[in-house]
Amino acid sequence: MTELFALQAAAITLIFVRGSIFERVRTRGPALWRELASCALCSGFWIGLAWFALASWPPRGFAALLWCFGGAALSAAAALLLVRVLDALEGLAGD
Repeated sequence: MTELFALQAAAITLIFVRGSIFERVRTRGPALWRELASCALCSGFWIGLAWFALASWPPRGFAALLWCFGGAALSAAAALLLVRVLDALEGLAGD
């Protein structure tokens, strides 16, 4: 079940980081926000943390907190991997 949540959070991250619908959100605001919003690893962690926290609501102690942070890390890694694979595929298509 954890893998499914991580994959969902990674897909949400991919849409947020690469989707044209969120371009205005990513490119406006303070420099720190723009940097975080364009980074799949950074955004993947925070989106994953929120996704896992929502999935484990109401909180059930320290184990739930660890599950949320572990899931967030897994989501961030999956989001980064998805972005790298898409970049590689786009590079192949451009050749």
